[in-house]
Amino acid sequence: MAEDKQRQTTFRLNDSDHVNMKILAAKERKTIQQLILMALDKAFPGWRNNK
Repeated sequence: MAEDKQRQTTFRLNDSDHVNMKILAAKERKTIQQLILMALDKAFPGWRNNK
């Protein structure tokens, strides 16, 4: 069974957006990565299955 490789993705945010994202993540008890993946799941259902 093949192991999934993890990759790092970087994107730029202004300071205000970064702080707001961190606050939202803390309120939701999620990581920023989890928030982004949840948003992608809502915006693009099934996107993880597009291979």
